[in-house]
Amino acid sequence: MFGKNFILSCVVDFSDLSEACSGYFSRRLELGNEFWTELDVRHPECMCEKVSVSKYSPYPVENSEILVSTVTNRNYVASDGKLLSTLFDRRIKNGMSTERKKITTKIDYELRSKKIVEKGVNKVNCGSIALSVAKIRAIKHNGKRSFGVYDTALKENIPHAEIASTNTPPPGTTDRSKIRAELRRALLGSVLYNCRVVNSTEIFG
Repeated sequence: MFGKNFILSCVVDFSDLSEACSGYFSRRLELGNEFWTELDVRHPECMCEKVSVSKYSPYPVENSEILVSTVTNRNYVASDGKLLSTLFDRRIKNGMSTERKKITTKIDYELRSKKIVEKGVNKVNCGSIALSVAKIRAIKHNGKRSFGVYDTALKENIPHAEIASTNTPPPGTTDRSKIRAELRRALLGSVLYNCRVVNSTEIFG
Protein backbone atom coordinates (compact mmCIF):
# COMPACT_ATOMS: atom_id res chain seq x y z
CA MET A 1 0.00 0.00 0.00
CA PHE A 2 2.83 2.41 0.86
CA GLY A 3 5.07 1.45 -2.02
CA LYS A 4 8.78 0.86 -2.49
CA ASN A 5 9.82 4.48 -1.93
CA PHE A 6 8.22 4.51 1.53
CA ILE A 7 10.09 1.36 2.56
CA LEU A 8 13.40 2.72 1.30
CA SER A 9 12.90 6.00 3.15
CA CYS A 10 12.35 4.09 6.41
CA VAL A 11 15.58 2.18 5.92
CA VAL A 12 17.51 5.38 5.27
CA ASP A 13 16.00 7.09 8.30
CA PHE A 14 16.86 4.13 10.53
CA SER A 15 20.40 4.07 9.18
CA ASP A 16 20.74 7.78 9.87
CA LEU A 17 19.52 7.27 13.43
CA SER A 18 22.04 4.49 13.98
CA GLU A 19 24.89 6.66 12.75
CA ALA A 20 23.76 9.66 14.79
CA CYS A 21 23.32 7.67 18.01
CA SER A 22 26.54 5.67 17.79
CA GLY A 23 28.40 8.87 16.91
CA TYR A 24 26.95 10.64 19.92
CA PHE A 25 27.75 7.79 22.32
CA SER A 26 31.35 7.78 21.06
CA ARG A 27 31.67 11.34 22.48
CA ARG A 28 30.64 10.31 25.98
CA LEU A 29 33.95 11.09 27.69
CA GLU A 30 34.17 14.43 25.91
CA LEU A 31 30.68 15.50 27.02
CA GLY A 32 31.09 14.34 30.61
CA ASN A 33 28.20 15.17 32.94
CA GLU A 34 26.19 16.69 30.10
CA PHE A 35 26.09 13.43 28.15
CA TRP A 36 22.68 12.09 29.22
CA THR A 37 20.99 15.50 29.30
CA GLU A 38 22.16 16.32 25.80
CA LEU A 39 21.09 12.87 24.62
CA ASP A 40 17.53 13.66 25.67
CA VAL A 41 17.66 16.96 23.78
CA ARG A 42 19.09 15.47 20.59
CA HIS A 43 17.22 12.16 20.67
CA PRO A 44 14.13 12.50 22.91
CA GLU A 45 11.90 9.67 24.06
CA CYS A 46 14.84 7.22 24.20
CA MET A 47 15.14 7.05 20.40
CA CYS A 48 18.66 5.62 20.57
CA GLU A 49 17.31 2.43 22.14
CA LYS A 50 16.15 1.42 18.66
CA VAL A 51 19.68 1.00 17.34
CA SER A 52 23.03 -0.34 18.48
CA VAL A 53 25.03 2.51 20.00
CA SER A 54 28.18 0.41 20.33
CA LYS A 55 30.15 -1.25 17.55
CA TYR A 56 30.65 -4.23 19.86
CA SER A 57 26.95 -4.88 20.36
CA PRO A 58 25.21 -7.71 18.47
CA TYR A 59 21.83 -5.92 18.49
CA PRO A 60 19.81 -3.38 20.52
CA VAL A 61 18.39 -4.38 23.90
CA GLU A 62 14.99 -6.01 23.40
CA ASN A 63 11.93 -5.55 25.61
CA SER A 64 11.85 -9.26 26.40
CA GLU A 65 15.34 -9.23 27.88
CA ILE A 66 16.45 -9.45 31.51
CA LEU A 67 19.29 -7.38 32.90
CA VAL A 68 21.50 -8.56 35.76
CA SER A 69 23.64 -6.51 38.11
CA THR A 70 25.78 -7.22 41.16
CA VAL A 71 24.95 -5.36 44.38
CA THR A 72 28.21 -4.39 46.07
CA ASN A 73 27.03 -2.42 49.10
CA ARG A 74 25.13 -3.92 52.05
CA ASN A 75 23.37 -0.58 52.59
CA TYR A 76 21.28 -1.28 49.51
CA VAL A 77 19.84 -4.51 50.90
CA ALA A 78 17.10 -4.63 53.55
CA SER A 79 17.19 -7.09 56.44
CA ASP A 80 14.70 -9.33 54.61
CA GLY A 81 16.95 -9.50 51.54
CA LYS A 82 14.94 -7.11 49.42
CA LEU A 83 16.57 -4.38 47.34
CA LEU A 84 16.28 -0.78 48.55
CA SER A 85 15.57 2.01 46.06
CA THR A 86 18.63 3.89 47.32
CA LEU A 87 20.66 1.70 44.94
CA PHE A 88 19.28 3.76 42.08
CA ASP A 89 19.70 7.19 43.67
CA ARG A 90 23.38 7.61 42.78
CA ARG A 91 23.89 5.08 39.99
CA ILE A 92 21.01 5.88 37.67
CA LYS A 93 21.89 9.52 36.94
CA ASN A 94 24.98 8.76 34.88
CA GLY A 95 23.97 5.33 33.63
CA MET A 96 23.65 2.22 35.77
CA SER A 97 25.81 -0.60 34.46
CA THR A 98 24.13 -3.95 33.98
CA GLU A 99 24.59 -7.05 31.84
CA ARG A 100 22.23 -8.68 29.38
CA LYS A 101 21.48 -12.17 30.65
CA LYS A 102 20.57 -13.32 27.14
CA ILE A 103 24.07 -12.86 25.77
CA THR A 104 26.25 -13.83 28.71
CA THR A 105 26.84 -16.89 30.86
CA LYS A 106 26.82 -17.45 34.60
CA ILE A 107 30.57 -18.09 34.62
CA ASP A 108 31.46 -14.93 32.68
CA TYR A 109 29.06 -12.81 34.72
CA GLU A 110 30.51 -14.06 38.00
CA LEU A 111 34.07 -13.45 36.83
CA ARG A 112 33.26 -9.83 35.99
CA SER A 113 31.43 -9.41 39.32
CA LYS A 114 34.50 -10.68 41.13
CA LYS A 115 36.70 -8.12 39.36
CA ILE A 116 34.30 -5.29 40.24
CA VAL A 117 34.49 -6.19 43.94
CA GLU A 118 38.27 -6.63 43.89
CA LYS A 119 38.88 -3.28 42.19
CA GLY A 120 36.46 -1.32 44.36
CA VAL A 121 36.90 0.22 47.79
CA ASN A 122 34.87 -1.39 50.58
CA LYS A 123 32.88 -3.39 48.06
CA VAL A 124 31.44 -6.82 48.76
CA ASN A 125 29.35 -9.18 46.64
CA CYS A 126 25.93 -9.01 48.32
CA GLY A 127 24.26 -10.94 45.53
CA SER A 128 22.60 -10.04 42.25
CA ILE A 129 19.39 -8.50 40.98
CA ALA A 130 17.51 -9.24 37.79
CA LEU A 131 15.47 -6.52 36.09
CA SER A 132 12.81 -6.68 33.38
CA VAL A 133 13.60 -4.37 30.45
CA ALA A 134 9.91 -4.18 29.53
CA LYS A 135 8.98 -3.01 33.02
CA ILE A 136 11.79 -0.44 33.09
CA ARG A 137 10.66 1.02 29.78
CA ALA A 138 7.03 1.10 30.92
CA ILE A 139 7.74 3.61 33.69
CA LYS A 140 6.40 7.01 32.67
CA HIS A 141 5.72 10.46 34.05
CA ASN A 142 3.01 12.60 32.45
CA GLY A 143 2.90 10.21 29.52
CA LYS A 144 6.64 10.37 28.80
CA ARG A 145 9.28 7.68 29.25
CA SER A 146 11.37 8.02 32.40
CA PHE A 147 14.15 5.49 31.82
CA GLY A 148 16.06 4.22 28.82
CA VAL A 149 18.00 0.98 28.36
CA TYR A 150 20.95 1.21 25.98
CA ASP A 151 23.24 -1.48 24.58
CA THR A 152 26.54 0.10 25.59
CA ALA A 153 28.58 -3.02 24.86
CA LEU A 154 32.28 -2.83 25.67
CA LYS A 155 35.13 -4.64 23.95
CA GLU A 156 35.90 -6.46 27.19
CA ASN A 157 32.22 -6.84 28.18
CA ILE A 158 29.90 -7.44 25.22
CA PRO A 159 26.75 -7.91 27.38
CA HIS A 160 27.16 -4.46 28.97
CA ALA A 161 24.02 -2.32 28.94
CA GLU A 162 22.96 0.75 30.89
CA ILE A 163 19.80 2.04 32.48
CA ALA A 164 19.60 5.81 32.55
CA SER A 165 17.08 8.39 33.66
CA THR A 166 15.73 10.60 30.92
CA ASN A 167 15.27 14.34 31.33
CA THR A 168 11.75 13.91 32.74
CA PRO A 169 10.55 16.01 34.44
CA PRO A 170 12.58 18.89 32.98
CA PRO A 171 14.45 21.48 35.09
CA GLY A 172 12.13 24.07 36.61
CA THR A 173 9.34 21.58 37.27
CA THR A 174 7.71 22.01 40.67
CA ASP A 175 8.81 19.26 43.08
CA ARG A 176 11.23 17.93 40.45
CA SER A 177 13.51 16.27 42.99
CA LYS A 178 10.58 14.57 44.70
CA ILE A 179 9.17 13.30 41.41
CA ARG A 180 12.53 11.96 40.26
CA ALA A 181 12.95 10.18 43.61
CA GLU A 182 9.50 8.60 43.18
CA LEU A 183 10.40 7.46 39.67
CA ARG A 184 13.59 5.84 40.93
CA ARG A 185 11.54 4.01 43.55
CA ALA A 186 9.29 2.85 40.73
CA LEU A 187 12.26 0.94 39.35
CA LEU A 188 11.83 -1.53 42.21
CA GLY A 189 8.79 -2.78 40.31
CA SER A 190 11.08 -3.98 37.53
CA VAL A 191 13.22 -6.10 39.87
CA LEU A 192 12.34 -9.78 39.54
CA TYR A 193 12.37 -12.51 42.22
CA ASN A 194 10.03 -10.47 44.38
CA CYS A 195 12.51 -7.59 44.44
CA ARG A 196 15.06 -9.73 46.26
CA VAL A 197 18.84 -9.73 45.99
CA VAL A 198 19.62 -13.33 45.10
CA ASN A 199 22.51 -15.65 44.29
CA SER A 200 23.48 -15.56 40.62
CA THR A 201 22.70 -19.29 40.42
CA GLU A 202 19.03 -18.49 41.05
CA ILE A 203 19.04 -16.16 38.05
CA PHE A 204 21.09 -18.22 35.61
CA GLY A 205 20.06 -21.67 36.84
